[in-house]
Amino acid sequence: MLIVGVLLAAAKGVVGATTVTMGLIVLPTMLRYGYDPRLAAGTVAATATLAQIFPPATVLVLLGDQMSNAYQAAQLSQGIFAPQSVTVSDLFAGAIVPGFALVGLYFIYLVATACDRRRRRPFHLILRRPAASR
Repeated sequence: MLIVGVLLAAAKGVVGATTVTMGLIVLPTMLRYGYDPRLAAGTVAATATLAQIFPPATVLVLLGDQMSNAYQAAQLSQGIFAPQSVTVSDLFAGAIVPGFALVGLYFIYLVATACDRRRRRPFHLILRRPAASR
């Protein structure tokens, strides 16, 4: 579920689209296998928000344009008449490590939750078929 969210976030780049897609694909399957609804919904919401940080995030493209203009204006006001710019690819490169750090933290949280609360992790049901398909 976490990997699906990361791949969708990287492929779509828009939080709303990722949330809807994850909600339609992953959430019903998790609930069918007996996951706690709060954990399932939280996992979908947390992984869908990764679309804001993983390239090609729409937010990073818009932010890149604004930051480049502001950075160049700040350099010109300081008397630097050959200003450098912040490119969108710079933001994409800078977003990779924090994105994977968030994935790692989400994974650690899910493992800790699974180890702490046995009722929230139906690992005994993973090898069985869901009740609806029997």
